[in-house]
Amino acid sequence: MRAARSDRRHIVLTVNGLAGACAAAAVLLRHPDARIQFTSPRHLPKAFEALFGEKFARTVHVCGVGISLPLDDLNEILRCLTDTVSIVWYGASDRSDIRQHAKHFSEQVEFQLSTAPTTTKAIIDSLRVQESARALLITELAEEALRNKAPRSELHRFCHDAVRAANRRFFFFGDDTLNERVIQYLAGVKEKTRELDEAVEEYRRSPDALHPLGSSRAMKGLREQIGRLGPVPEPVLITGPTGSGKELMAKALHITSGRTGAFVAVNCAVLGGNPALVEDRLFGHVKGAYTSADTETKGAFEEAHGGTLFLDEIGELPAGVQAQLLRVLEDKEVRPVGTIKTRAVDVRIVAATHRNLARMVTDKAFRQDLFYRLNVLMIRVPPLSERPDDMKSIAAHVAGELEKSGYKLKLNKQDWDAIQTFDWPGNVRQFLNVLKRAAYLMRPVSELLEEERQTEDQGTATDQTSMLHLFCPERPDDVAPAQAVYRAYLQHVLNLFEGNVMRTAKVLGIAPNTLRKHLATRPLER
Repeated sequence: MRAARSDRRHIVLTVNGLAGACAAAAVLLRHPDARIQFTSPRHLPKAFEALFGEKFARTVHVCGVGISLPLDDLNEILRCLTDTVSIVWYGASDRSDIRQHAKHFSEQVEFQLSTAPTTTKAIIDSLRVQESARALLITELAEEALRNKAPRSELHRFCHDAVRAANRRFFFFGDDTLNERVIQYLAGVKEKTRELDEAVEEYRRSPDALHPLGSSRAMKGLREQIGRLGPVPEPVLITGPTGSGKELMAKALHITSGRTGAFVAVNCAVLGGNPALVEDRLFGHVKGAYTSADTETKGAFEEAHGGTLFLDEIGELPAGVQAQLLRVLEDKEVRPVGTIKTRAVDVRIVAATHRNLARMVTDKAFRQDLFYRLNVLMIRVPPLSERPDDMKSIAAHVAGELEKSGYKLKLNKQDWDAIQTFDWPGNVRQFLNVLKRAAYLMRPVSELLEEERQTEDQGTATDQTSMLHLFCPERPDDVAPAQAVYRAYLQHVLNLFEGNVMRTAKVLGIAPNTLRKHLATRPLER
């Protein structure tokens, strides 16, 4: 929190996002010198504690921020309220959580609750702000945010993008100065500046701006790391389990890099072990390179020229392609299939894997020189089990997105008990899917998680039973062809090594291509 100024007697507590910015701007229409502090429903008590420690007389305007703490916890914090601090808490017709708290804290807090459709309009009505162009603008912007509607004019679009650009800077770099300037611009307190124009233009060059979800210390540190490493042109290696959000981190690195080229993602595992296919996807081909090459096609490197190339599951690259990738990283040139001519490329490489590449280097399954070339900068994305504190903020985000589409996500104590005791092997991806399924089907999350457990248990038991019958048949009719037994055994060993073809082939004493060939062959009919 920035140091308070004694001449700013009004403080606005609001949330990031267009609705929060409009609500804060509404307060500035009446109190243009107010200081703006950003918070969230979960962190509101901490914001109160920090403000109560200030020795100046203050009026704190809380702009419709919900609260997720139990009433007793909030009551304990409000007891610290001194005579020099007063709280005005605004809420619109849809904030039932605020109305519930108004019943309990009416003596300590002045609640201004309105039937207005948005908190912004509720504030304008409460503060008796005179009608003006700015009041109309922020009212319209707040309504657009509520209904997830497209901006109605170029001015509205600029305001939308300015808020998002400022939020992004705060999110990745912890810099909220632009956030405050944008709100002052919305309120007409300050004119548009060149800095604001440049921030909007930068944001528009990266329209797919995504924020890694979570408010835990681990995720905050991860976002700070992304903010620092984004502008660095060196390769980045992202590690973490499947479903933890590695591609989202790669996109965040691209956003913060300032590179104007495209973000291109290539899943090396999907391409498999066919070197020719991998080469064609990465480096492209010229016309006539092979029989069906009727036209010239750019590879991923040329598609990402001036931008970022994301190589997901980098550990699955065939050995020959690993050598070519190393050469491209060193020479910054690619040679399309079917020609000896090279083409210069300016690409920032971000690679990801859920495997232990260092162990693969030891096992001779991954080139050591390529590993060290990629591992200049490393980011580890922790599994969801290591950051349970993020679950509530993720759920709140998902609930807000679902509400825009007309779906409700309600989580009670039983749901949260089930969420916190579940293992979440699929990490954030699985968590998001369960939350969405609960909203779409209008079923409790606790019930869905019980079904998930039963499905996993049944799947494990079924796999074990089927394998036992396959390898140890009890009747002549149960005997399977040798090819089917061999294939099942290879698949089982591959699963033990988490899908790592190179390590599996080495342990089995066969060539990787032989392993792939047998796994690609369908079992014979019995």
